[in-house]
Amino acid sequence: MKKAAKLLLASAILCSGLRASLVTLDLSPSGDIYGNPGDTIGWGFSLTNSTSYYLVVSGSLFNPTSGDVSGTYTDYIGAAFIAVGPGATLSQNFDSVAQTGVGAFAIDPSAIPAASAAGYLTITYDLFGEDPTNPNPDLVTYPNFPDQLDCPFPDNCTLSPFASVSAYIPPPSPTPEPATLTMIGVGLLCFGFLRRRRARG
Repeated sequence: MKKAAKLLLASAILCSGLRASLVTLDLSPSGDIYGNPGDTIGWGFSLTNSTSYYLVVSGSLFNPTSGDVSGTYTDYIGAAFIAVGPGATLSQNFDSVAQTGVGAFAIDPSAIPAASAAGYLTITYDLFGEDPTNPNPDLVTYPNFPDQLDCPFPDNCTLSPFASVSAYIPPPSPTPEPATLTMIGVGLLCFGFLRRRRARG
């Protein structure tokens, strides 16, 4: 009896580990984004739902754990009611005008060039037994529509890929080389000499 209980427990642990990879999120670009102070930058995504349920994203949050770049994060994916059906993948590019992608990070205009911040971009989602986007559900067959489920996954219905933002170092102002300065000086002397000759003539 004890042996059977141990086998059952081991199977449950194995299954929970397998289920952890049934929902995946890939950022585009892959985590690291760059911009000038004052820019609004962000991430696109590819969200894969390999479960047999309907997945609806409820929100996102960028929580830097290290670094010194300041700015404001705006959630796009949670506000857009992103729904992904069973066995489906949804992808979006980042667009600050259309407000698509996971979200946007507005770098503070006073951010120090070369400053950066790193942390986790956390996505939360809910699972449903029925399609929550169905405008005419069969409430006789599905009285609990859309039948929201408890999160059976070890990730507690969250995805947290690593991400970071960085402010560009502005390129240095070009410094004229000594030879260039010499040529400019000779040119000015010649120009002055010619003007003097013309004035005398």
